[in-house]
Amino acid sequence: MIFPKIVHDMAEKFGIDESRVYLTGFSNGGMMVRETAVRYPEVFAAFSSWNAPVGNTGAMMKEDSSVMAPEYDGEFTEILNRFLESGYEMPCSFIFGDKDSGAVMEKDLMIKPMVQANRCVSMVCEDKEGHIATYYKNVQGNTMVAVTVMKDMPHGAIREESRFTWQFLKQFHRKAGVLSHFAKSGQDLDRP
Repeated sequence: MIFPKIVHDMAEKFGIDESRVYLTGFSNGGMMVRETAVRYPEVFAAFSSWNAPVGNTGAMMKEDSSVMAPEYDGEFTEILNRFLESGYEMPCSFIFGDKDSGAVMEKDLMIKPMVQANRCVSMVCEDKEGHIATYYKNVQGNTMVAVTVMKDMPHGAIREESRFTWQFLKQFHRKAGVLSHFAKSGQDLDRP
């Protein structure tokens, strides 16, 4: 269990707030972020996956590396199911480019399980500067899953991606041993 140790060591050495550790990743890194978050939900406050392909790293390694598997492999499916049964929430943001054929929102396999894990009961869609944002909210009305399709974005990162991501992530922290997340005092969870 390397991630808990890394976070603990960084807290001791650099004084980071262990309740506010976030994961972000682009492309295959975005795929790994999703996997890491559900493997170690007790460690991370939230995650953001940018332009991540469908599937998981195990499925990718078993297939032709130039083609992403259209589903999760058996091992990751078991990990995801254990996560869903654990009761942990994992606030998350998914970002896609409208001109990226390799990472398509409609094909993403992780959005639905994250909506379930975060006990989302409603959805709101907005057009923000040409970017289409969908917010999934829990019973308290807090946005727990944000899905954004960035306008005119190919498979690449743009400045707005970082801005949207930070506005979302900074709202959350996780207390040790607690399954749910908490908004940072005074923060509005409605809009990233």
